[in-house]
Amino acid sequence: MKSQLVKLFTLALLLLIMITGCGEKAHTPVAINEDTDKCEICHMAVKDDQFASEIILENGKAIVFDDLGCMYKWIKENEDKEIAKQYVKDYHSKDWLEADKAFFV
Repeated sequence: MKSQLVKLFTLALLLLIMITGCGEKAHTPVAINEDTDKCEICHMAVKDDQFASEIILENGKAIVFDDLGCMYKWIKENEDKEIAKQYVKDYHSKDWLEADKAFFV
């Protein structure tokens, strides 16, 4: 009886580990390095301010832009790329927001 309980517990633990490993990949924004980051479209320096935007591709690569217009131009020119997330900066807090959840004024 005890042996069967240990086997059942071990099986449940292995199943839990396997399920946890199959979770959705996190696509979080990366910090902007003001010394090196350049906009993918216009090649201007990207400042960590309220105008920055960012795309995370399905493969995890982050692409930064100096403003929202450049991000949408890149999207239009690269329709074949698999985009996981799009981020913009909140104007006041400068925190990253998912672009589809942001309100633009």
